[in-house]
Amino acid sequence: MSMKTLHIKNYMNVLPDGAVTIEDAQKSQDLIKDLYDKFLKDDPKFHFFFEPELIIRISSTDCLCKVKSYLNQNDIEFVEYDYPFPLDGKYGETENGIVARNFDLFVTIFHTNAISALTMDEEDFFDYIERVIHTAFNPRFMSHEQEGASLLRLAELKLGSDELKEILSRMR
Repeated sequence: MSMKTLHIKNYMNVLPDGAVTIEDAQKSQDLIKDLYDKFLKDDPKFHFFFEPELIIRISSTDCLCKVKSYLNQNDIEFVEYDYPFPLDGKYGETENGIVARNFDLFVTIFHTNAISALTMDEEDFFDYIERVIHTAFNPRFMSHEQEGASLLRLAELKLGSDELKEILSRMR
């Protein structure tokens, strides 16, 4: 199976450190919510990522045509390419990576996470993530302590040791 990626370009000002302003992040969030309400909810596998440019993946030809038309009508620049194995320099998967080897599973996860992010308020989304994490670790026979330790390792990977320590010290 393959999907099309619409990579939204020059829609926001990406700052030198790769961050975006709150206003620009909201602008992208508003765009994806609008696209979801109008077209994407009809695609059973669509998903998106904020990299910080908006990456939208679409499996339905009909949805793809409608989204592209909408973007063109609103002068929103995009590049279209294939997923999971695009040409070099595009967002995709490595040939033998975890996603490519388990493509159908990950597309389902990506879709479910996208729907959750678009339809749940902050509190429900936090509860959703807690359930996803717990139900991923639980079948591995992990205790709550092991789950927590794994999440701390993940946080350290994402933030680095010093930043993690700083955040943890502020939480106490």
